[in-house]
Amino acid sequence: MEENISPEQYRAEITALNHEIAQLNRQLAQKELEQSGGKLIDRYDPFENPTEYKGFGGDYSGIQPLIQEVGYELPLEPDYEERINLKKHYSIGGWAVLFQFLLTYGITYLLTVLIVYALTVKNPDVSSDAAFEFMKNSSILASLRLLIYPIFNTALAFVGMKKARIRPVSLIRTKDFGFGTILQYCLGGLLLWVTATYAAMFTTNVFSKYGIDITTVSDYTQTKTGLGMAALILYTVFAAPVTEELFYRGLLLKVFSKASQRFAVIFTAILFGLFQGHIGGFITSMCIGIFLGHITLKHGSVIPAISVRIFLGAVTLLMESMKNTMSEMYLILQITMVAAGVLGAIMLLIFWTGDRLPVNTPNQSTRGFQVASSSLPLDLAIFIGVFFTLYHFTYIS
Repeated sequence: MEENISPEQYRAEITALNHEIAQLNRQLAQKELEQSGGKLIDRYDPFENPTEYKGFGGDYSGIQPLIQEVGYELPLEPDYEERINLKKHYSIGGWAVLFQFLLTYGITYLLTVLIVYALTVKNPDVSSDAAFEFMKNSSILASLRLLIYPIFNTALAFVGMKKARIRPVSLIRTKDFGFGTILQYCLGGLLLWVTATYAAMFTTNVFSKYGIDITTVSDYTQTKTGLGMAALILYTVFAAPVTEELFYRGLLLKVFSKASQRFAVIFTAILFGLFQGHIGGFITSMCIGIFLGHITLKHGSVIPAISVRIFLGAVTLLMESMKNTMSEMYLILQITMVAAGVLGAIMLLIFWTGDRLPVNTPNQSTRGFQVASSSLPLDLAIFIGVFFTLYHFTYIS
C-alpha cells in the first residue's frame, strides 16, 4: 500500500535534495579548481581589496554571474551585462532619492498651502503671509515634518531594499560595538561637526562679501510653543537620526557598495548634504556623512551611525536652547565643547590609525562613478539636489 505524502513533506524533501545538489556542485567546482590550477573568485570579495570590509556589498554574482566559473577574471572595464546590472542597482538608489525628495517636500508643501488657505478662510482679515508665520511659530510645521519625513524615509528605504534584495535585518546586526566605541564615535563625530560648522560659517562670510546671502534660520528659533518644541526635539533626536540613517547609510550605502565601498561612502555623503537645502548644511552633512558611512562599513550596521546622530542632535538642541536663554550656561557648555573636541581629535586619530577609508583597485575605479553617471534617475537626483541647494541663494541689495 502506497504511503500518502503531504504537500509539506514533499516540499521538504525537494528542499533537502536541492541542498544536496548545491553541495555536490560546490564540491565539483572545488575539484575542478584543484585539477586545473585555476582560480575561483570570492563572490563576497570579487575585487580582492584588502582595504574594504568584506561582505558589506553582498553577493557580486548577482551583478556578474561569470565569477562563479572557475578561472574567470574580472576585466578592467565591466562588460555589457555587468554594467547593466550595476546600473540597475545605482538606479534603485537614484529613484529612492527622487521619490524621497518629491514626496516629503511635495506633500509638506501641499499640506502647508491647504492649512494656510484654511486659516485665511476662517479668518478673512489674516493674510496668507501672516497665516504662514503662525504655522512656523506654532507646532503645525514641526508636527508636519515629524509625521511626513520619517514615514517616507522608512517606507522608501524598505521598498528600495526589497528591489535590491537587501534583508533589512542585515542593517542592524552590529559587529564589535560597545560603550567604548560609542564614546569614541560620538566625540569624534562632535569634532567633525564643530569643524564643519565653522567651515560653513566661513563659507557664508565669503559669499556675503560678494553680495550673496546663504544664511538660514534655525528651526529652534522658529518654533515658539511647547508642543512645537516637543515635536522638534522628537524629530531631531530620534525620528531623523533613525529614519535618515536607515535611508542613507542603510539603503543607499548598500546599493552603491556593490562595486566600490569608497565610492558608496563619498557619493552617499554628497547626496545627504545636497538635500539639506543650503550650502552650510551641505558642508556639515557631507563631512559627517563620510564618517557615518565609514563606521557603518566597519560594523556592518546602521546602529553606530544612528547613535552618533542621536548624540549630535541632542547637542545641537542643547546649544541652541542655552544660546537663547542662559548665557552663563552657554559659556560653560562652550568650554565643555572645547574639551570634548580635544578628546574627539584623539578619538579620531585612534580610529583612523586602525581603520582607513577603503581605496579603489583599478577594476573598481571603472565601476563606480563611471557607471553611476549613466543612470538617469541618479543624474536627475543630483541635478535636483544641486538646484535645491542653490535655490536658497539670496542676492543682497
